[in-house]
Amino acid sequence: MKKIVYIVPVILIVVVVSIILSVDRTAVSYVDPSYAFDVSDQVLLLEEYENVFVGIVDELLIPDEIAKGIPATYYEVSVLLNIRGDANEHIILKNRGGYTDDDTLVIFEGDFLPEVGSTYIFITAEIDYDSNFEGEMYVVASPYQKIEIAKDYEFYEIDSSEIAKVISNIEVSTLAD
Repeated sequence: MKKIVYIVPVILIVVVVSIILSVDRTAVSYVDPSYAFDVSDQVLLLEEYENVFVGIVDELLIPDEIAKGIPATYYEVSVLLNIRGDANEHIILKNRGGYTDDDTLVIFEGDFLPEVGSTYIFITAEIDYDSNFEGEMYVVASPYQKIEIAKDYEFYEIDSSEIAKVISNIEVSTLAD
């Protein structure tokens, strides 16, 4: 009986500590972005950005900089399919948004950080002025520049309808030129 009296409080303490540790304490700070055009209009977005590709996020690289109060998070991405443009097989993706030193997530309203292992359609611009990484680097700065089409390396569940919609909008944006 004494063993039960000791075991119950220990189990109770373990459960309470587990619950406390599992609570996500990350604060989120949303930035209200201002864009030069309606970035939610995919045709307009495709007119502005020259590179569209399907890529899987392989690795989260070390968040590197804070510019104008907004962190940037870097990822290594394997390009599976170039829809428009000619991105290399492996590129660095710079995503505007990320964590500050005090673990606050600073991100544009409505945006999200790409997840390692997930596959996206990226609508990007190539940048070449960042000396911290070698190779091609592409930047995304709005939630409309990345469309998730598969999670956790599940290639067999890629949503090809999203790819078809982007290709269709590329054709529309090309006709507008």
